[in-house]
Amino acid sequence: MKNYWTKQAEQMLVGKVIKSVRFMTREEIEMNGWYYGTIVITLDDGVEIYPSQDEEGNDVGVLCLTHKNQFGLIPKLSGGEL
Repeated sequence: MKNYWTKQAEQMLVGKVIKSVRFMTREEIEMNGWYYGTIVITLDDGVEIYPSQDEEGNDVGVLCLTHKNQFGLIPKLSGGEL
């Protein structure tokens, strides 16, 4: 599991350049059903990354990626998966 997600993360992130960092807009916060905003990191290929607690987007923790209305994520791993 660890090797799989490491390779996924490498493909999504290695060699990319951070073009901007900003806080979420009110619309983005509402879209996620959150009460607070967090930073959004935009890479040179247009992918946007923001931290989320889990794959369901309940709070902060894992990294969610968006690009041209497509979504991906780098999940958190439990101790048993490492």
